[in-house]
Amino acid sequence: MNKIVPIEKLEVGMEVVALDKSWLETNILFHRFRVQSREEIQKLRDNGIRMVTVRLPDPTPTSPPVPRSEEFTASSEGPTFREMETLPLPSLKEWNALHDKTVAVVSKSFEDVRMGNALEVEPLRRQVVETLDMLLRDPRKNSFLVTLSEVDDESYVHSTNTMILAMGLADQSGVPKEELPKWGLAGLLHDIGKALIPLEILKKPGKLEPNEWETMKRHPKLGHSILSKSKDDVVRGLCTSVAMEHHERKGGGGYPFGLDLPDIDPVSRSLMVLDIYEALTAGRIYRPPLSPAKTLSYLLERELHKLDPRAIAHLVQMVGI
Repeated sequence: MNKIVPIEKLEVGMEVVALDKSWLETNILFHRFRVQSREEIQKLRDNGIRMVTVRLPDPTPTSPPVPRSEEFTASSEGPTFREMETLPLPSLKEWNALHDKTVAVVSKSFEDVRMGNALEVEPLRRQVVETLDMLLRDPRKNSFLVTLSEVDDESYVHSTNTMILAMGLADQSGVPKEELPKWGLAGLLHDIGKALIPLEILKKPGKLEPNEWETMKRHPKLGHSILSKSKDDVVRGLCTSVAMEHHERKGGGGYPFGLDLPDIDPVSRSLMVLDIYEALTAGRIYRPPLSPAKTLSYLLERELHKLDPRAIAHLVQMVGI
């Protein structure tokens, strides 16, 4: 049987079957292992673990014992417990520092566009490359998900989160490594059109009025107008398409043109899924964030008929739920 015990009660030799933190929040590779030493218990403490679920021997059976000569299968003896393994993951502090730096760069880009200045691509590209480098150093490929769990009413925080998700999803989907920065830049710039939406609408803490919603729905076309003027080939090409298409939906139910999925760039089809996932998991002032599991359930139950099911499947694989 299993029992939850405080970390202070954990002893060498005990079989751990669960921890009180998600594996995304620790650098412990497997959460089912046999404790080999006091040092391993200290590693659990260092990861912020306070409670663990351990497997205890079953009570003495009332039936006669099985003769020792009888052979057992591996499954009849219960689960196999391995040694505890840790990975040198990028730390949460590293992720948060990079995230904050990227948000600042994106914020300046939005402000430049809002003031009528040209969009500078190179500072954005540097943040994409730096983020990709850290993502590829992550053996699990999704530790970055921890840093996204915050309220993000600013478009540039949402854009930063979407950029990270986009490269993680592309890598999970088997996209060639040289293509990943393009996905990141497209995620970073997909909402650049919001820089030209009035701030009183953009920052309104609640439901938009019909006329305000019509104004908000202009941002894909505004993004296309901004990005199509760039001298950068990726910005002028892929990024412009994603900015224009990320609110389209299957069957022509989206905006601004009512395009069907076959007429939309594959990157746009993935970004439209990530756009929803990020918005729901990060939350807003007027709405608390949903857990990744609840957000995926929402996508599968309420949005599957509108979106690319392959993109949702890749997201499920990346999140690992």
